[in-house]
Amino acid sequence: MELRSYFQKLFTSGENIDMLEALDAVEPVVTVDMNSQLRKPFTKEEIAQALSQMHPLKAPGPDGMSALFYKKAWSIVQNDLC
Repeated sequence: MELRSYFQKLFTSGENIDMLEALDAVEPVVTVDMNSQLRKPFTKEEIAQALSQMHPLKAPGPDGMSALFYKKAWSIVQNDLC
């Protein structure tokens, strides 16, 4: 119980901070136009380009498949994925 109390105090802010007030002090870098571009859905071409730049055997996805599988089977799976 004492250990839990220690870490709760350690990782809890002592005061309530108004995040909107804090964010008002941060000057925005992303413009409205940039944000609208970032919010657009990915195109099939963009996904294919990103896939082509991935190392084929590193970091398998959550499904356990590596980029190599998707590169080799792109013509078959692209419509299902996109």
